[in-house]
Amino acid sequence: MNIHTSYSQPRHCILSLSDVSEAIQQFVDKTHHVENRVVLSDHQETVQYLLPHSLDVSPVKKASLHLGKTYGAVFLDWSQGADINALSIIAGTLHGGGLFVLHLGEDWLNKIDYDLSRYLSWPHTPEQTPSHFKRHVWQHLIADTSPFTITQSYPKLGHQQLIPFSTLTEEQNNLKNAVLASPEKAQFVLCAKRGRGKSTALGHLIESLQKKGSVAVCAPSLSSIATLKKSYESLSKTHLPFWAPDELLKSVHGNDSPRFDYLVVDESAAIPVPMLKALQKSAHVSIFSTTNDGYEGSSRGFGLQFIKYLNTLSSPTISLHLETPIRWVENDAFEIWLNDLLFQSIDHSDIGAHSGMLKLQGDEWLKYPNRLNAAFSLLVQAHYQTSPDNIKWMLDDPSTFSFANVNDDKLTSIAICTEEGDLPKALSMEVMQGVRRPRGHLLPQSLLAHEGIEEAGNFKYWRISRIATQPHKQKEGYGSALLQHIEQEAKSSGIDFLCVSYALTADVLSFWQKNAYIPVRLGYSKDQASGCYSIMMVKALSDNALIKQRKWRNLFLNKTLYSLPLNVWDLETTTLINIFSTSPQKDESEENATYNHKNSFVLNDIEQQDLMLFCDHHRPAATIRSSLLKASQAFLYENLLNADLKEHCHLLEFALGKVTEQDALRLGYSGKKNMIKVLKSTLKQLLVNSNNHHFIE
Repeated sequence: MNIHTSYSQPRHCILSLSDVSEAIQQFVDKTHHVENRVVLSDHQETVQYLLPHSLDVSPVKKASLHLGKTYGAVFLDWSQGADINALSIIAGTLHGGGLFVLHLGEDWLNKIDYDLSRYLSWPHTPEQTPSHFKRHVWQHLIADTSPFTITQSYPKLGHQQLIPFSTLTEEQNNLKNAVLASPEKAQFVLCAKRGRGKSTALGHLIESLQKKGSVAVCAPSLSSIATLKKSYESLSKTHLPFWAPDELLKSVHGNDSPRFDYLVVDESAAIPVPMLKALQKSAHVSIFSTTNDGYEGSSRGFGLQFIKYLNTLSSPTISLHLETPIRWVENDAFEIWLNDLLFQSIDHSDIGAHSGMLKLQGDEWLKYPNRLNAAFSLLVQAHYQTSPDNIKWMLDDPSTFSFANVNDDKLTSIAICTEEGDLPKALSMEVMQGVRRPRGHLLPQSLLAHEGIEEAGNFKYWRISRIATQPHKQKEGYGSALLQHIEQEAKSSGIDFLCVSYALTADVLSFWQKNAYIPVRLGYSKDQASGCYSIMMVKALSDNALIKQRKWRNLFLNKTLYSLPLNVWDLETTTLINIFSTSPQKDESEENATYNHKNSFVLNDIEQQDLMLFCDHHRPAATIRSSLLKASQAFLYENLLNADLKEHCHLLEFALGKVTEQDALRLGYSGKKNMIKVLKSTLKQLLVNSNNHHFIE
């Protein structure tokens, strides 16, 4: 009989401080009768030893491979470094009554934390960097509320009380019935913490849905939904109707109507947002399921980006929840301890600081743990990229520091900054040549490696890596006030540039432009989690930096406009126009003359004639495409297009080939002739304006 563990017994937690070989040997021997076991270790000799045994083995950094699985015994080796993501992931796989061994080894606090190599910017190394995060974890491990016991003796792992997959709780049944009673067209979003019986409930749901219509099941991989697969197949006695995301999208490509009646997507947070949007269109009713623990940051992309998109659809979006633990006991001590360690709950407590600005770095956070709690809670709400790893990054990276805006003893805004730049000339040259890629220094390295700006490594930068404001305080100027304070601090510290890199959206672009940041690079591929292009912006703080900013800005304008039809033509049109809404930086110096390319977009006599024949007579639009594209590039360069005017947006889309006369009705025109008439009128007026700006000879 297929079974899963009940929630009737507590989970056992042991802290191992012995030699790793002895600890592994003891774990293997003492848990030989446990059906499902896993060991995560970076000791190669340990891995080789365990291969003949009937248990799962993987490096610590591969913990995500075990999502969706259930274990009765877990061994996590932290002797090489404290990988917090691995702990948060693998803890969720242990069922009630099971055993969790966290191995630290001897003198753990004073040992080098090699996991720091994932965080530290050049030239910092784990060997020379103390880990404040390890102290933070250790204090939690030895606290009175800790579920961990330091012992060489293993608890007796008795017979597990088990319940069959065929048994559902009332909460799981309510979830299933809600979907079965759904409208003909709807989207469901199921968010649940680990251990709530999500996979079992979905297995029952899929089996019931197949009696009503066609069903497709999707996930990052079949192995990531092992429990769901067992649940379904134990009931239906047939194979799960599983599709890999890319294969499913290939099968529906070109279809105007949904192929399936029902689509179930599990572990949705691990699938890129653009792919989720495409998957949603493949079925009349879709169910997107994910955990809301935020293990790897991508789940925030699901929560902040995708659900927002679903709410814009005409069909209803219905939220589903599972609150009661199934995999372990309610009020499980291990779960409570881990939530406290990782600040999983939103914190509204006072932080013990007067109103004003604070700067915190490294072990200063540990002196005020309530401030760290409040800061991380706010970051989790605001940023899809925030993950448990960020706690360690904030505490241990010497190049990382934070500024906070405090109002009435509450944290209102938080910004995390990193020091970048000031690279040796030889290293900068190697980066530009593609020979070296040292960790960190995102903006100068990108300008060197991707834009070929040789002097980019010479300057000192503070990059604002994260910034967030309490939701109820947004649009009140707190974020901008924090940026102004950071700017003052940076100037007094001799910093040349403030900079930022983010997933490009209209509202975020508006915020940074409002604060006088200038774009210097636009990525050519979309971020998987957000589905957006990345953009880099700078703000010069010194006279010399301002000269370089003008040069970089004009270089950006030229390269972006020339590559527009090839790379980012699918960028949202209003956002594309707004990127160029800041007028070009005028500088007549000899150095910058090379980078001022306004003459590149001057129309010659034939091009002018082509466009005027189109505007005033009957020249077909298809015959003036190249001239129209060049004119549109000129309009963007001189900031003549207005993103709020739909006719300006449609003209640019027409020039880029994003729309044609066939889209007239969809765009709100009465027909093809009406659309062409409006485009002609719009183009002619822009040509007149551009002539005033010396574009037409």
